Amino acid sequence: MRIGIDVGRATSTAVLVDAAGRVLAEAVVDSAPRTGLCVRRALAALAALGPLPGPVGAVAVVTDLARWPPRPRPVAVLRIAPGSHAALAPLADWPEAARTALGGLTGVVAGGSAVTGGSLGPVDRDGVAAFAARARDAGVRVFAVCAAGAPARPGPELDAAAVLAATVPGASLSLSYETGAAGLRERENATAVNAALGGWAEELVADCRAALRSARIAAPLCFARDDGGLVSAEYFARHPVIATAPASACAARGALARTGLDQAVVVDAGARSVRCLVVRDGEPERSTRLLPGPFGVRLALGAPEVVETDGAVPAAVPA
Repeated sequence: MRIGIDVGRATSTAVLVDAAGRVLAEAVVDSAPRTGLCVRRALAALAALGPLPGPVGAVAVVTDLARWPPRPRPVAVLRIAPGSHAALAPLADWPEAARTALGGLTGVVAGGSAVTGGSLGPVDRDGVAAFAARARDAGVRVFAVCAAGAPARPGPELDAAAVLAATVPGASLSLSYETGAAGLRERENATAVNAALGGWAEELVADCRAALRSARIAAPLCFARDDGGLVSAEYFARHPVIATAPASACAARGALARTGLDQAVVVDAGARSVRCLVVRDGEPERSTRLLPGPFGVRLALGAPEVVETDGAVPAAVPA
């Protein structure tokens, strides 16, 4: 058996399903100010319906970042690449409020790789150490590291990470080769957002695990990705940027599971807005363009294309 919990602005719903995906029980409660409390209340309401017919194999939580927007952590953003014009500097295309919230501490050091994997030169380890010391002196212990060519050759990022960890013990590190698209700036933006969301993700995992303990459920905890898939709590805590707006994709997958269809336009009517998305071959259709992400930063992570409007169904959905 598995339990899925959708935490919304107005209500939170817990659903118990068997191994075949059949719904065995469902409970709806009013949402609370914290996600963990919503999960606790939903599990309690589910338990009030009667004893569980067997052990729980997994618990999956679905919630959108926008439902309770977090305060971003200050982040030091380090780029490993040849120099560029100021208009292409790290965070240059960010909204001013988002850049200010992160602290605006950025640096560029020599190194990285070409798109073919060829080296652009050794990493400037002294430059990395100096940047780390500047961040440490400013009280920043969270770093986003992005090297040119990292998807093909992550070595420069790993070298820089070792220097950062040695200079700032206990530092939190997000490396771009683990997150984001091939393009340098798109990947850098995703990595910086990921680093800024680390505190939110860690707190969310801790709250939900406490809720499971209170319900005496020892099953693995999972979180929904933006495409409606699932990742472990450990993966979510390290890569929260891929799981900030999964509600519509999960609603679409659930709608198709109930109908038996594999292609549809799904309308998700929430407490404050109506969202539409296209599902083809059982998967929400992914966007090929930059989409607004957390803090108003445009990201290229292949999230589903969602058309959202307040109070009315849109006239058209991208085909």
